Amino acid sequence: MLELRAAFMRTDAQLRKLGEDLYKGLIYRDLQMPPNQSEQLGMVFVPIYFMDKKAIAKFKKKKPYVLFEYLDRAGPRSVNGMPMFMSFQFCTKPEWKKVVAYYEAINK
Repeated sequence: MLELRAAFMRTDAQLRKLGEDLYKGLIYRDLQMPPNQSEQLGMVFVPIYFMDKKAIAKFKKKKPYVLFEYLDRAGPRSVNGMPMFMSFQFCTKPEWKKVVAYYEAINK
């Protein structure tokens, strides 16, 4: 079943947890894809591949900045060495800045 888990304004506790999980290496981000592989975003985060124009427009209005998913949700197959997910999450830019700040605090 394809799934796009809806993003919402996360609490600071949820963003802190994301920062911890990022530090622990539990999530895969679109930022980890090689630059020349970015056109394969829909092959890694499969629901994107199946979005129609209306769904893409609606998704872009939410201003996604970073797409990610927990590695334990990856499917059994991979594409060009990258995991494949039947779901994904995203953060807006302000959310992601907080996640990175939490990550950096843990990393020190």
